Amino acid sequence: MLSSLTGTGAFCVGGVRDFIFPELRLAGGEELALPLSAAQVPAIEAAGEAAPYGKGETTVRDEDVRRCRQIDAAEFDIANPAWGAMVDGIAASVGEAFGVAGKVKATPYKLLLYGKGGHFKPHRDTEKLAAMFGTLVVVLPSRHSGGELRVRHAGREERFRFDAEDRLKSIQYAAFFADCEHEVRPVKSGYRLCLVYNLTRPRSRKERLNLAPGERAEGLIGPLCRLAGARPGDLDVILLDHRYPEKGFSVAGLKGADRLRAAALLEAAEAGGLIARLALCELYQLGQLEDDWDGYDSDTSDHEDEGGVGEMGDLIEEGLTLTHWRDAADRSEPLGSYSIERSCLVAAADPDAGEPDEEFAEGYTGNAGCTKEHWYRRAAVVVWRPEDEPGITARYRFGESVGKWVKAARGRQRRGADFHALGGALIGAAEPQVARYTAGGLQAHRGTLFALARGIAECGDAGLMARAEKMLLPAIAPQADTGTLAALVRVLGAQRVVALCSSPEAPVGGEGREYVRRARLRGAADTRFRLLAALLKNVGENGPAASEIAGELAPLLPHVGYQGVSLTERAHLAIAASYLLEEKAKRNALRCAVLDGGNVARVREVLAPALLQKSFRRLFAKPGSFAAEVLSHCVEMLEAEDAKAIAAFPDWRRFCPPALVEKKGARGVLSWGGHQRDEFEKILVVFRRFMGSADTETSRFPARQDLRDMLTGYIDSNQLDLEYRVEKRGSPYALVCTKTSASLTRDRALQKADRKLLAELRAIEISGR
Repeated sequence: MLSSLTGTGAFCVGGVRDFIFPELRLAGGEELALPLSAAQVPAIEAAGEAAPYGKGETTVRDEDVRRCRQIDAAEFDIANPAWGAMVDGIAASVGEAFGVAGKVKATPYKLLLYGKGGHFKPHRDTEKLAAMFGTLVVVLPSRHSGGELRVRHAGREERFRFDAEDRLKSIQYAAFFADCEHEVRPVKSGYRLCLVYNLTRPRSRKERLNLAPGERAEGLIGPLCRLAGARPGDLDVILLDHRYPEKGFSVAGLKGADRLRAAALLEAAEAGGLIARLALCELYQLGQLEDDWDGYDSDTSDHEDEGGVGEMGDLIEEGLTLTHWRDAADRSEPLGSYSIERSCLVAAADPDAGEPDEEFAEGYTGNAGCTKEHWYRRAAVVVWRPEDEPGITARYRFGESVGKWVKAARGRQRRGADFHALGGALIGAAEPQVARYTAGGLQAHRGTLFALARGIAECGDAGLMARAEKMLLPAIAPQADTGTLAALVRVLGAQRVVALCSSPEAPVGGEGREYVRRARLRGAADTRFRLLAALLKNVGENGPAASEIAGELAPLLPHVGYQGVSLTERAHLAIAASYLLEEKAKRNALRCAVLDGGNVARVREVLAPALLQKSFRRLFAKPGSFAAEVLSHCVEMLEAEDAKAIAAFPDWRRFCPPALVEKKGARGVLSWGGHQRDEFEKILVVFRRFMGSADTETSRFPARQDLRDMLTGYIDSNQLDLEYRVEKRGSPYALVCTKTSASLTRDRALQKADRKLLAELRAIEISGR
């Protein structure tokens, strides 16, 4: 039915007008006589330049692609007002033939001269101006043969010849939509002279579509409704014929039959109770570059554009998106970007038929081969049923929809009937996402999924909660943050949430078994600690469940995930929950795991910060808590460190390890061979003698670069009191080492930090102490 709605059916038009002398003057002041004489050609060639063709942001001159001279519109002038009136008349007739409503404006762009052999291979024009839709070529009288203009669109081709001898006393023209492929065939003799104009449409918002569909729309209502009903819950994207740029895309800017068809579809959808919008449909493709090509280049259309960066081979990936939404009144709608599948398309031809609107080729990058990207952009009328609106919104605007729905779920204002429908649709849209992820972690929409779970818990809708419990919550609860878990605990109760966080894992075999086991152990530990934090927020009701989890914490304390709960947070939670453990063995196991040897480094880095956290410090005073014991231990350790005297070095003797110790990760100490190690041991004998010398401050160590690197790695890994530099004299170069007192500075800074930490710990009150 759409194919029968052709409007004028024209994608290009041509014609002849009575001769009018334009009084065309070049920038140098020379006025051109018409028909053009050979004597004036040198002046035109001197005033112009070889015409390039566009490749992305650059221009290229290649006479195999394009051969002609061009003069920019700013470099010539047309003085005869009658000429302007004639061009306006041509533009008006072109607009009528193309179905463009309102006054069409023709703006001068170039003066082009094609000599013998002049040509331009097939290309498309860029719609450079905001409202540009086409190109007008006005051929000035000049004797020549050849130079035929060929215009193609949707499998049709039109040809325009301007070399007839009897047309030397008239003005010939041709116009076409900018997205039509066209070429200039080689000129066989003489000179072909023409003016090129950009055609633009009016931009008034009051403009209405011409060619009202009327009865045509009525015939589309039934088929359109059946089409929408055949795929419930999704969109139907009806592609139109012409290509369009992103800038200035609108209903008013549609070309040719696209205007009539869009108008008919939009009107039929409204009459059939459907929702319909105009959108720009873009197909993106990434593929292998077949040709042997190792440069970097791009190719986008222009008046001077031709491909030439190799052919796309095997497809790597592709994506379809809908953007730049417009309603039937041509108002912009902020619907964002929809990523759709090819199954949504209703089209007579594939969206990637023909040459791309834009392409980019990239050369070899590291391990990757040459690739090529294509972009195809066409207008589309997008149709869906009103009852499918919640599901479509949830599917294609998931993050935005969750944010708005959660805000409504937390508010106390009256909720509409669509609140429950959208909530169910959001759960339905989330389920396929979480189904693709494993225990390794939810990466996409992580925060959005947690927000959705909190919203379901807070809205009080039992039906939505029951649906979420089937698949969504078991998938996200083990990785949910504390706030989400706490919200679920308030609604479902502790035991049900504990069960959600304990979903069984699939067995893992093969070489990666141990890695996956450890990853799961880290994930399980993170889940347990986050769940404990959620339970402790209301420990009065959740005491038994919190006690059960606290009894499991001892072996989990060291297993920190990459994005998990920190050791400090774990120690804080373990101390806070310790009072819940009545079984002596479990309390002792947890206390030992928290103290973990009780060395001063753990006090500084883990235990003291854990005691200073305020999240659950109120629980430290509970009877049975070992918080006071941990606090006393930390204070005693820091007091002992504070009591140590840090004296200055009496001479130049500095610490050095008595034997070679390889530390994993030390620079230059990772893969020593036997011979290399022996050489380095000889250097170390001299180096240790230097470090033990009481009166030597500086020493030189000539050595090859690999041995120098090993020595600097040894110095850095052991944090020795040395500064070093390479002395680039002689052969081999020497590493010059100078002793310092850096360790004293570090020790004094650490003691100062210990005193501050000690004062903060002494200020903590537990049970009034």
